[in-house]
Amino acid sequence: MQPVGTTIVLGFQACDNNDPPGMAYTQRTIVITSPCPNPDKPYYCNKQCYSTTCEAVNTIAPIPPVRHSTHTHTHTHGRGL
Repeated sequence: MQPVGTTIVLGFQACDNNDPPGMAYTQRTIVITSPCPNPDKPYYCNKQCYSTTCEAVNTIAPIPPVRHSTHTHTHTHGRGL
């Protein structure tokens, strides 16, 4: 993995075996950028940007979802069923 800001120049060459032989060459420049454009959330973990390190994100237990009941409870208050 390359650090953010790294520039890589790739060269591509294509040749054929015609007579006379043909050749083409081109270059492409790749610049490694941050996936997190917000400077307040510079850490990229689990496909999201966070304000804390990935190590800290991975140690925090996820909050379980809140389950809503659709059942209605009837209280008998000791009068039997």
